[in-house]
Amino acid sequence: MDSMEYKLDDPGPESDIMTQKYSKNSKIIIAILVSIIILLLIGLITVLIFYLKDKDNKTENSKPEHDSEDDIIIFYNLSYPSNDTIKNSFGEGGPNYNETIGNVNNGSDYNKTDNNIYDLYIPRKAMERKNKYNKIMLSIHGGAWMFGSKSFLEETCKERTKLGYICASMEYNFLSFNKNTPDQNIFRMLDEITAVQETIKLVLKILDFDEEKLEICLYGESSGAHLALLYSYWLGEKSPIPIKFIHNSVAPVTLEFGHWLYYKEENGPLDRIDPEDIERANNSKLIQNNSKFTFNNTILTGMMNLFLGRELFHNLPYMTIFVDGKMDINQANENFTQLLDTVKIAFPINHINSNTLPTLCYYAGKDLDVGIAQYAYLRNKFNESNNNDNLTLIYSKYATHEIPDTVTEEGKKAQKDLDLKLREFTDKYF
Repeated sequence: MDSMEYKLDDPGPESDIMTQKYSKNSKIIIAILVSIIILLLIGLITVLIFYLKDKDNKTENSKPEHDSEDDIIIFYNLSYPSNDTIKNSFGEGGPNYNETIGNVNNGSDYNKTDNNIYDLYIPRKAMERKNKYNKIMLSIHGGAWMFGSKSFLEETCKERTKLGYICASMEYNFLSFNKNTPDQNIFRMLDEITAVQETIKLVLKILDFDEEKLEICLYGESSGAHLALLYSYWLGEKSPIPIKFIHNSVAPVTLEFGHWLYYKEENGPLDRIDPEDIERANNSKLIQNNSKFTFNNTILTGMMNLFLGRELFHNLPYMTIFVDGKMDINQANENFTQLLDTVKIAFPINHINSNTLPTLCYYAGKDLDVGIAQYAYLRNKFNESNNNDNLTLIYSKYATHEIPDTVTEEGKKAQKDLDLKLREFTDKYF
């Protein structure tokens, strides 16, 4: 029998295979351990960076009402309402039915659309101190009731959230320019403001806020400000969340002719805010009756049709006249007077009384779209109602319709004044 000799340091073929196997496994284990250590180090460094960043933010923003942008929780594109239809409150039998405007949309409810969305901004600290944070600002964007987006107000909402508000910015269904669309009217927009409030209230309740303590301020820009004023002045007492005041930036308060006055470029800004001064200025040709927006009164008349869900030129052929070769409206025409009487209910100035809510206004002297005259007539109505103490104006003489005006020095100053006044309104009325 042949014999085999093995040296003490040579355990033989089987041992050699096992040694290689264990050596390979050891390398794998070591690699895994090294990877874990590297990941732990990366995680530790990341946590340390965020800790130091958060510490700096807390140092710079020690007051809870001045949260940094990093301390804002934002929910984009939330849907409202929770069901598939929006209640038509203006149809016959509805709580806001009015004989003057008739049975809006045949009394049918409105179908929910992709435009029924909103963004919600919550101070991060509000999630920890829900009893302290119960003030809401609902923002309504502008765009002549026919275009625009809640994104217009994103930066404004962030700034307002830093002041301690829970903010929301809504979208809504627009008036239709080119066809009869009875379900697209100004009253639907008001019902959408109700619907979004109901949804916000429900969402905040789910987030464990006390729904009974919630209070709201409506903020709007241009046509959105018109909606904020109209809703608050007309339907404010029925609001799902109690409205405490309104923040209006360049709102058109009426579509009546003679109220749309603006400055003439050669005469500089219009710095006349008393109705009597405006009348004198108009007579002396310092200002003009028709801005680029009015187009000889026909656009305003067309907008009245759109308010009611009609085609823009629904009845213009029956009330049109030509003066000096230019098309205008015969204001004595029966069609026109009937239209005006019907749609007056959609003008905020026709809902002002001694109990009208406090209103913070911003208007500009070089606004070619919504002139300072709109504020003058608004203030005149407050005076007639013995309610002038509830109306406050921030006036930027050289600013335009642009909101916010961050270009001119006066515009920047006006924005700071608005922020200060907003804090005063918050302290006084919230």
